Amino acid sequence: MLKSKYYGYSIMNRNTVDEKECFLSVIIPVYNAEKYLRRCLESFKISHNLMIQIILINDGSNDGSKEICERFKNRYPDQVICIHKKNAGVSAARNDGLKMAKGKYVVFIDADDYVSDNYVDEIYRMTLENADMYLYGYRKVDFTGTVLESHEPKKEIIDISQNCPDNIFNKLENQAWNKIFLNGIIQENNITFDTSMRWSEDLDFWCKYCVYAKKIYCVNTILYNYLINDKGAVASIEPVGLVHQQKAFQHQLGLLVEKKAQQDAFRMVTQLHIELLVTSIQACLSRGYSLVEIKKVLRKMELRVGLKSEPFKLSARIKKRILCNNHLNILRMYFTFRDFMKGNLRNERVEKW
Repeated sequence: MLKSKYYGYSIMNRNTVDEKECFLSVIIPVYNAEKYLRRCLESFKISHNLMIQIILINDGSNDGSKEICERFKNRYPDQVICIHKKNAGVSAARNDGLKMAKGKYVVFIDADDYVSDNYVDEIYRMTLENADMYLYGYRKVDFTGTVLESHEPKKEIIDISQNCPDNIFNKLENQAWNKIFLNGIIQENNITFDTSMRWSEDLDFWCKYCVYAKKIYCVNTILYNYLINDKGAVASIEPVGLVHQQKAFQHQLGLLVEKKAQQDAFRMVTQLHIELLVTSIQACLSRGYSLVEIKKVLRKMELRVGLKSEPFKLSARIKKRILCNNHLNILRMYFTFRDFMKGNLRNERVEKW
């Protein structure tokens, strides 16, 4: 048995990843990431006795990503798993990774991003605090590593066992890669990424996860470097992405109902969702999609976010809470959105939203 030190704490490890003793499973979907993948993998500072499992899912790459994955696997054969498959999207790749995950904790990493030098040590330190999900800070960086923005959560423990904080979605943000999940909660409740979604799939996943969580531990330590390139979800959105956002919104509302959230929480998440829809519609227009195409998608999914309409055919319990949200911004955006649905808006007005 070998010892690994984490900030003065010791854990006992073997030389191979086994189901009983693996601490952390790192799931990394890979698609045509040869420009970034080496930096991502090397940032984990793997040693042969560290109880970390790295799962690489090569999702049909046609560049040199497959070879990079295999070389990394050959360097650390006891800790790295490589899966090569036909392209099916990031959600399917992550689900394949979850099937192989043996760690007590699971993290999801994008292949073009990279973590801090002390990433695993800090995660071990964080998990000494008993919680069901963990949140850490991140930087937005360019390809040279220059820091463009820093995001540091407030250090706190969020108890969602009884009442969700009104601003829970502001605190946690949409992405999965700044969070640590308990593998047991995922496996026992069969929580997966929705493979039909190309947008808002991270938010959809952790909302489903948090239904079974009671405590979230947030730290203000920055552990993740998010590369700014052309991968932005809103920047690349298509009209069908509005449907995906709707699905995630349903799970947001479901989580708030499950956790007996107060009315203000429903007001805030509804407002956030409408603002996201407005931004996404504007992005679709800027990418050349017509108002006719966008309205066709919205009408097909019977989208109505407002006071007297049926919000996504949800349960009466959720409807009642949404219908009570007489907040000025929601009212204003509702009437603007209603006019848009009726076809009374020109492109110029939409661009001012």
